[in-house]
Amino acid sequence: MAALPEVLAAQRHAREAVKTGKQPAFLDKRAAADIEALTSEIVPTTGTPGAKEAGVVHFIDRALATFEQDNQRAYRDGLAALNAKRATMFPGSASIPALTSQQRIALLQSVESTPFFALLRTHTMMGFLADPVYGGNPAGGYRTLGFQPAHMYAPPFGWYDDKANGGEN
Repeated sequence: MAALPEVLAAQRHAREAVKTGKQPAFLDKRAAADIEALTSEIVPTTGTPGAKEAGVVHFIDRALATFEQDNQRAYRDGLAALNAKRATMFPGSASIPALTSQQRIALLQSVESTPFFALLRTHTMMGFLADPVYGGNPAGGYRTLGFQPAHMYAPPFGWYDDKANGGEN
């Protein structure tokens, strides 16, 4: 696993890439389009921003160029296998992004027990849930969990509060 500064740098990179429209550096155009389509099914755009708005593809691109270099082959091989599976499952389809959302979901479900899917899902979550205060997701993916940064500890209310104040409950 990467060190926190490397992850934060990748999150800042993704944030800037979304703002500027910068193209991925490590991933070629087709791989980037495939990853964007796949991550957009893992965290879809609904009433809240999804992986696409968060620039997850840029996070993954930066990760593969820096702290996740050892996973470059896993992505190359994983995407090649996924495209082969796509061609088998959906004959005549041109690419992963050209599939319907339902077809992409079926494709992902067919590989959800593979190491590649686990890696893709992990990277998607790392890129999506980052707090923009630290250079992460400008779309505020962490808000989908109900997290509001407070930057201080406030103990939850509970029975022990009453006992600490001399109560009997």
